[in-house]
Amino acid sequence: DLLVEAKREITDSIFTGEGYQKIHKRMRVRGIISAKERVNRVMRDNNLLSPTRPKLNIAKNNHKGRIITELPNRMWGTDGKKFFTLKEGWCWLFSVIDHCNDEIIAWHIAKVGNRFAAMEPVKMAV
Repeated sequence: DLLVEAKREITDSIFTGEGYQKIHKRMRVRGIISAKERVNRVMRDNNLLSPTRPKLNIAKNNHKGRIITELPNRMWGTDGKKFFTLKEGWCWLFSVIDHCNDEIIAWHIAKVGNRFAAMEPVKMAV
């Protein structure tokens, strides 16, 4: 019965590949109660799981060089750090660091650490 319901969920879906977790949740919404591990096993035994991408043998790019430069303003790095204060609570520190002399060129502290706050010290440094 579980196999029939899983096949029905797969054919009714608008997507081409569905995993067992989505099928399990849709079946629960329709009132078919079963463990997700059982749905996984039934789908796997009947070759109904979504296709997976094969792992490629790509050579890793090992870092063999230096990040210290001879002159300033040749290479910068950015970093963000979340920290806690008693008065403000959780805050974020974003900074731009020069790799020549490890000098912090610009920094920005924000309450919300999103991509816009992370770009502020880069804009200031440029």
